[in-house]
Amino acid sequence: MFKYFSISISAFYRNIRAYFVYRGPVLDAFFCAIALHGDQKRKYTGEPYWFHLDDVAFTLYRIGQRDPHILSAALLHDSVEDVPHVTLDHLLIFCTLTKKDFPNYGLVPERIVKLVRELTDVYVKIDFPHLNRAQRKALELKR
Repeated sequence: MFKYFSISISAFYRNIRAYFVYRGPVLDAFFCAIALHGDQKRKYTGEPYWFHLDDVAFTLYRIGQRDPHILSAALLHDSVEDVPHVTLDHLLIFCTLTKKDFPNYGLVPERIVKLVRELTDVYVKIDFPHLNRAQRKALELKR
């Protein structure tokens, strides 16, 4: 019970922080990431998976990155890889709709999708079962 409560407090804090940090299309990407990853959990911590996505984007923000394309891609970077039936085309549609909602940001949906594609692992276990995780990650690093 206490563990669940502490995770809920942490999720509440992250949501509140997002309202103060993320703007416009980036806030949309934040909530899209939460919706897409739903009840997925981190493998070793049991935290909601979207905490990882928020950590990546918030780290970029803290070091001075303010480009909405990069922050949005950071939040969406595991969507195609980890969410069944989500494709780059789905993300392009989402980003195009977001562009219409926030015309003053100069959003280029194709740029976000290109960044997500570059961050999406190609050497995944299902396609390369003969390789262990370390080997697959080494190949990703080279790519």
